Order: sequence, then structure tokens, then C-alpha cells
Amino acid sequence: MANSNYFLLQIITVLLLSWMALSDLQQRKVPNIAVILFAVVVGAVTPFGQGNLLICGVVLSLGMLAFHFRLLGAGDSKLLAVCAYGAGDQWASLIFITALFGGVLSVMCWIHNWTVQTGFSSKRPVKTVPYAVAICGAAFATLHYM
Repeated sequence: MANSNYFLLQIITVLLLSWMALSDLQQRKVPNIAVILFAVVVGAVTPFGQGNLLICGVVLSLGMLAFHFRLLGAGDSKLLAVCAYGAGDQWASLIFITALFGGVLSVMCWIHNWTVQTGFSSKRPVKTVPYAVAICGAAFATLHYM
């Protein structure tokens, strides 16, 4: 792939990941159209492989199971599956970094809620963790073409 096309796909990826992270942060929703566009970009850049497809399927299945039990959003599950496909051999690093970033986000949400409960903040308590932020952060580190 020519360098200019490669750079363009990187820019598109940054924009899509930023869109999904900001949307989850503000609205607690990951837009399906953004995930679909991201899947098209990742699919165009990532060589097809049965291993990648298997990891994507397993991550999607486990993510949908987590969604069923209200542990993870459906958009987060789909986003993580696409990222796992694009991460290729680095899928375990993607999961680890996502968990690490998610843990930091969870602590930040807990601290925020503590400040609300103790009266240090007049804002509303946070009920859910915007996990797409953690997933997108991990994607920047592990997608093979970034």
C-alpha cells in the first residue's frame, strides 16, 4: 500500500476511534455506524486470517455474553471485536491494555462518585464506565498499522 494511502487510513482510524471514545464519554453510546466504518478500515488494512477471525468471533461472543449480563455495552463488545481482529497477533496485548485503562477509568469514576457523596462535588454520580475510551486507547497501542 502506498505511504499516502496508509497515512490516510491512519488519520481515518484516529478520527473514528476519537469519535467513538467521545461519544461513549458523553452519551454512553458507541455509534454503530462508527463501528461499521472502523470495521471497513480495519478489514481493508488487515490481511485476512483464520486466526484473526477466530479471535474476533470469540471476543464478540464473550462480549455479547457480558452485554447480556449488563457488564459491558453492546457497542463496546463490537468495538473490541473489531480491534481484536485488527490487532492480529497482539490481541492479548489489546485485552491487557484495555483492562489496564479500564481499571484506571473505574478508579477515576469511583473517586468522582466519592467526591459527590462527600459533598466535594455538586455533579451527578457516574453510573457506568465509558469503556470505549479504554478500548480506543488500547487500539492506538496495538493496531498493527498504527
